[in-house]
This record gives sequence, C-alpha cells and structure tokens, in this order.
Amino acid sequence: MQKKLADYFQNITAARNLPSYYESWALLRQEDSISLTGALLGLNVLDCNLQLENDYLQHQPLSVDLSLYVKTPTIPTETLCEDTISQDSGLIDEQMKTVLDQKNYLEERNRQLMSKIENLNKTMTRSCSLSNGRAQFQVTDREMSEDMSRLEDEIHTLKARLSETEDAENTLRQQLSDTKALNVDLYEKLRIAEEATSKAQRELKKTKQHWQQEKEQLNQTIALLTSHNSHNSDETKKDEENQSLREQIANKFEEHIETMRMLSDKQHEVHDVSEKLEKFEELCKEQTEKLKKYPEMEEELTELRVNYADTYKELMECREALKELGFHLSESKLRIVELKEEFLPLSEAQWEKDSDVSNCKSCDVLFSYSRRKHHCRNCGAIFCQSCSNARVRLPSSSKAVRVCITCYNHLTNRQNSLTD
Repeated sequence: MQKKLADYFQNITAARNLPSYYESWALLRQEDSISLTGALLGLNVLDCNLQLENDYLQHQPLSVDLSLYVKTPTIPTETLCEDTISQDSGLIDEQMKTVLDQKNYLEERNRQLMSKIENLNKTMTRSCSLSNGRAQFQVTDREMSEDMSRLEDEIHTLKARLSETEDAENTLRQQLSDTKALNVDLYEKLRIAEEATSKAQRELKKTKQHWQQEKEQLNQTIALLTSHNSHNSDETKKDEENQSLREQIANKFEEHIETMRMLSDKQHEVHDVSEKLEKFEELCKEQTEKLKKYPEMEEELTELRVNYADTYKELMECREALKELGFHLSESKLRIVELKEEFLPLSEAQWEKDSDVSNCKSCDVLFSYSRRKHHCRNCGAIFCQSCSNARVRLPSSSKAVRVCITCYNHLTNRQNSLTD
C-alpha cells in the first residue's frame, strides 16, 4: 500500500502555476492548505488493504475499528488525563515516528523485492526465449545441414555431367578436326583425279584427231596408189609400197587399240573417283548435321555452367548464414552462462542465523562482545570484521555493500571479464 497522498497534495500546493488554474478564494491558495497537508500526513498510520474475495468478506466486520489508532477523550477524562497526556506525548511521538520509519522502510524494501522479482521473471522469460531460440536454431541447423548435403550431391552430379559434357565436346572437336583433315585429303585426291581425267580426255581427243588425220592421209594415199596403179609399171615397187602402207596401217591400228584401252582405264578411274566423291559428300552431310547439333550442346553446357555457378553461390550463402547463426548462438550461450553465474549465488545463498554460528567462517576466530558478527550480503555467511571488510556493488543494491573476501574476488574477476 503506497501512502503518497500527502506528498501529492504538497506538490500541488507548492506548484508555481497554481494561480493560473485556481481562483484566489480556493482552498489550495489559502493558508489552511498547509495545515491540511500536515493532517493528511497523519493518514499514513492507517492501513487499508482491500480484499475483494468472497470468503474473506464473509468473515470480516462491516465497519473499521479506529480505536487502535485514534483515541477521542471525553469531557470528564480530559481534565484528569491532561498531565498524563502531556508527559507521554513526547514518548508516543517518538514511538510513532519510529514505527512510521520502520513501516516506510518495510514498504520500500517490499517494493525493491517486487522489482527484483519482476527483473528475475524477465530474466527467466528471456532465458526461456533463448532456449526456445536455441531449439529452433538446432532445427534450422539440421535442415541447413540436410540442404548442404543435398546441394553437395547436386554439385557432384553437376560436376560429373560437366566433365562428361566436356569430354563429349573434346571428342566432337577431335572428330571435327579429323573430318576436316579427311575432307582436305578427299578434296585434294578429287582435284588430282579431275586433273588426270581432264588430261586423259585431252590426250584421247588429241589421239582421235591424230588418228583421223592419219586415216585421211591413208585414204588419200590409197586413192593415189589406186589412181596411179595403172600408170605404174613396176609391180614390185607397188607391192613394196603397199606392204609398207599395210605395216603403217597395222601400226596405227595397234596404236588406236592402245589408246582405246587407255581411255577405258581412265573411264574406270573416273568412275571410282565419282563413287569416292559420293561417299565423301555423304560423310560431309553427316558432319554438317553434327555441326548443327554442336550449338545446342554448347547452350546446354553454358546452362550447366550457370546452374553450377548459382548452386555454388547458394552454397557459399548457406555457409555464411551458418557462420552468422553459430556466432549468434555462441553469444547467446555465453550470455546464458553469465546470467546463470550472476544469479547462482542469489539462488543458493542462505542467510545464516547469528545463534547458529560462533566462529568466523574464514579465519575460524571465536566471536565475542568486542568481535562482532558480520553477514556477507552475497553468500549470506557470517564473518569477522577483517574477513568481511570488502565492499562491492551487487545487482540487487544501488550502493556498495559488505561482502567477504572470496565473494569480492569472484565478483571483481567477473566484472573485469565482462568489461574486457
């Protein structure tokens, strides 16, 4: 229960902008407001905690008994008890002041404990959220590892396909180069065969012309011989000439037969060259079809390379994401460990009773009237003056409090590590 009505009323009466909101005849602008502030301060002795539960309201009285706090003197007793009241007023005021101070201290202590409990609840909620985030991260990590394995398998498959495609490409290039070399050889042979055929045709044509000329000459000679046969008287001479002419005709006929044989051989060679040319044209068509398919294979190879690059990029991004998640997870784990170390002494500490301890926990010195007992505000144990002379600021206190040497060293080392 917060009793701040008197403080609020005093802040209102002491405000500088009070005349701008209230008239001059208002109670807050009169001198009686000062005495009213003092009277409101006396209301702090009253405790009014509303309990709205049905069971509690059935067993409670309907009226509040103020006799414990306020005593109204009657007229006869006022004259008799005036001296007694004047004597005990100072003592009552001191006791009331002490009670009020203790009550305010307890309320403030209760408020601090409530705030500490809220902070601990927030810390526990944050720890639960961190544990949930850790579980989610483990699930995500498992999924990412599965994706990584799947991506690595795909990369191996793509590498195998890429190597096969490169081997096929190299094979096709080798076949293309071999085909080009074969085409060059066939073109050279065809050119040589065509030149030989044209040369043979020219020679055959010349031979035919020469044979025609010789045949005409022989006919002319025979005509001359027949025309002059009657005029020649020497038969022997005519026979010799005829014999020589017959021999020349036989020789020419043999030459003609030889020329015809050479012509048939050349025709056979031309036929063979034509067949080779047809086979070469068919081979050229096949190689042309393969060359037409070559751009499609190049496009497929380019697509495979692009897919490999994209997959490798995704793999790198997944690795970077895993590194970042691992870094955040390590930070979260470190923060959880720090929180556990920070609140472990508060959860395990037990406040020792003075009656249960007779010696110092550190130096084992016996306590006496001259050697007082001092509690460590961190672990709750009892020490002497020299063993608990250190002071350090705890999370539960705003000022430095007394702690033992062991707790002081532990807390100092932890603060130094957090600062670094």
